Formats: sequence, C-alpha cells, structure tokens
Amino acid sequence: MGADSSPPNAAPAARRLRLLERGARFGGQLGRQALELVLPSTCRLCDACIAPERDFCADCRPQLESSESLMRSACLRCGHPGAGTAGAGTAGANHRGAAPFALAAADPPGQQPPPLDRCPRCKRETYAFDGCIALWSYDGLVRSAVVAAKYGSQISLADALARRLARRIREVIEPPSDDGNNAESDIPNLITSVPSHLWRRIQRGAGGSRVLARSVTRALGRDWPGVAYADLLATTRKINKQAWLGEKERIANVSGAFRTSRTPWRPWQRRSLAGKHVLLIDDVMTTGATAGENAKVLKQAGARRVTVAVVARACSG
Repeated sequence: MGADSSPPNAAPAARRLRLLERGARFGGQLGRQALELVLPSTCRLCDACIAPERDFCADCRPQLESSESLMRSACLRCGHPGAGTAGAGTAGANHRGAAPFALAAADPPGQQPPPLDRCPRCKRETYAFDGCIALWSYDGLVRSAVVAAKYGSQISLADALARRLARRIREVIEPPSDDGNNAESDIPNLITSVPSHLWRRIQRGAGGSRVLARSVTRALGRDWPGVAYADLLATTRKINKQAWLGEKERIANVSGAFRTSRTPWRPWQRRSLAGKHVLLIDDVMTTGATAGENAKVLKQAGARRVTVAVVARACSG
C-alpha cells in the first residue's frame, strides 16, 4: 500500500460522470448525448477538455504511460522492471515452454502451473503470492494519480486506471498465441482487493482498492464471463501507513492484520477457496509485504494460486 496525502477536492469530472450515468438511466442514449452537449468531457486528472471517448488529456496521458514499455519487461514474479530477463519473452515462460500463467495441455485439470522463473532481484526472496502484474512505475504523475484514486471523490479516475490495469492483466494471463500452442490459460476464478480498515474507509470515502477491483472485474468480465468479484479479505486491526515505515517495520505492521471474510449467510463459517485462482488487486506495491500477507491468508483458506495486480510498482532500491 502506497503513500497517502490529504483528500483532493471533488473533481468536476466525477460530478460529470454521475450526471451522465443518470442521463443514461432515465433518458437512455439520447439523454446521455444531450448531457454531453452541456457537460464537455474533461481529463480525470487536470480537468482539461478532452474527446468523450478519452480519459486523459494530451499532456497527462504521456506522463502516465511513460513507464509502460519498461513495465512490460518486468519480472512476472516480483513485478520489478529491469531486474533481469524473467517475465520478458520466452524467459518469462514457465519451464515447460508454455506462456506465463498457463496450464500445460498435459496437466490434469485444476493442477497449479509450474512456478515462474525468478529474476536476479527476487531469486532469494520468498513470496506467498505466485506472480505480480504491474501497469506503471510508481513515480511522477502516476504517484499523484494513485494517491488521488484512493478517495471516494475520484471514482471516475479509479475506474480509468482500473480499465488500463485490466487490459494489462489480460495481455499477461491470456496472451495471443502465434505458434499454435494449445496451453489453456489459467484465468482467475475470483477477483478481490486488499482491504482497508473501516476508519480509513470512512476518512477517504468509498474509494481505494475495492473500487479498482470492481472496475477490473467489469472490464475483464467481457472476455472472461466466469470471473467474479468477492470481498474475500478483512482487517483484524488498524494498520499504520506503510509509507512511513522501513522494510522490516512494514512486515511487522501487517503481520496478522488480515483474515478471510465470513460469508454473510453463515457468519460463523470461514470462506473456503479450495482450488481457486485469486486475482488480488491493489493500487501500489512497494516491498510486497502487504500483498504477501494477504496472499498468505488466501492460501491458508485453500487458494491454489494468488496473482497480484497493481496499478503501480515502486521500482527504487
């Protein structure tokens, strides 16, 4: 979980999105088009006027996407770019030669695929999660966008970030095949988010990782109809902001701080995730302590595989 700041003011773009949704609900496409004439589209970050099909202006978009090509070569296990060849091209494939996040054709149904290669940066590290997909590097305007998207007043920004993250997730987990490989992609069964403590949610409003995860689910659901969102995790206590802590303190801060959520219809019973591939969504990963602790809890509940996907990966150090 990344750095935090005071809540930004509610953006006109967010108010505009709500009005457009109401117009579409009550007046259909005609109502939406009428509102478009009155409420011109604005950039989710700076409120500059943009085309209706755009999310960001010509100034903000290149800044956000400047690290995208670098992150495409990142290690698929730890998410670090420039850490080696793991996760890039054939080196990112598992040792049977199948694409990353794929099941070999000879594997029995439900069997976990072989582990991803480890890059020089993470080869000595032990993670509870099985892979990490990161969209951008956590610096510059990306940092500002991630912090702003934590707040309920910036849901339209969070949705725009989530749709781009979903596109990257789809590219990694279900890449196009040019060689006739018949490997079956290991598409997640469930999508969930890193939970926040109730008091922090009250402070920020209805934003954060949950909004990202729900938007990612909607975007992926168009091609993966079997995937579903579920609130699988909850906090057990209040957690200090990770951005204020060193690496060892981060691990201690989140240790034992999460549990699996209980089903609403059987609150006395813990949820079973036996054999499931869970996609865990967060806004930013730094050391991986928070993602690792959540993945450990999901594995203890029976999850076969946990893949972490984040909008941004801190790449310093």
